[in-house]
Amino acid sequence: MARILRPSFRQPRRRALAAAGAAFSVVLATVGVVAVTSGAQAAAVNLIQNPGFESGALAPWSCTSDSGSVATSPVHSGSDALKATPSGSDDAQCSQTVSVQPNSAYTLSAWVDGSYVYIGDTGTGTSDTSTWTPGGGGYQQLTTSFNTGANTTSVTIWVHGWYGQPAYEADDFSLSGPGGSGSPSPSTSPTTSSPTPSPSATPTGGSGGTGSCTTAAWVSTTAYNGGAVVSYNGHTWTAKWWTQGDIPGNNAQNVWTDDGSCGGGSSASPSSSPSISRSPSPS
Repeated sequence: MARILRPSFRQPRRRALAAAGAAFSVVLATVGVVAVTSGAQAAAVNLIQNPGFESGALAPWSCTSDSGSVATSPVHSGSDALKATPSGSDDAQCSQTVSVQPNSAYTLSAWVDGSYVYIGDTGTGTSDTSTWTPGGGGYQQLTTSFNTGANTTSVTIWVHGWYGQPAYEADDFSLSGPGGSGSPSPSTSPTTSSPTPSPSATPTGGSGGTGSCTTAAWVSTTAYNGGAVVSYNGHTWTAKWWTQGDIPGNNAQNVWTDDGSCGGGSSASPSSSPSISRSPSPS
């Protein structure tokens, strides 16, 4: 009897299964690449608008006393940077308001070039932070971190120089953290450590604490040199460096040292017309 050969389906089936497995592996690899790329993009988001001033304009930044402009040299990267020039009565503060999320952590950084340049934040709902450099040697990176409060949806990011110092440059700002849902407008009158508040009609001093204050009361419109002693809210305070308008115990720069409750003793009164220090020594 002749032997009938039956066709074998094993080899084609194995090939089909191998092809399907390879295709599935490609799909998994593609999904993994997409996931990693998406995560990297999310982590790289910078919440600050116009962080390197490459638009050629300041907006949405705003600067006090029209002290800021866009310059082409020196820059840290790209073609443009911020250049701001302090005066004897203005620290050339530039700022913008950024949308954030409550109860979140953020890191602020910037590259600055100049003498006594500060960066910082206000309106965090917790403890506002700042940092500074005495300058020298070209661009330096400044970094600070803060947490937002339970009801905070926007914060003001700022940079400024120091009174009577030369112009400074700032470039490549970065604010990392979860972005907010709103689009806040730039701050036209930022409230930071810059000593330019509205004058107080009735300065607060006088009695309080454990005794009566005999030291002259702090006055928001008076300029004080380092070492000046004033009274405010029942305490005496000593200025660490030149200041005007910084409320004792309530300013981001921490200009005033709390000497404790007034005890009735005498202390030196600040000069009513002090000269502005051209060589500040921030602590």
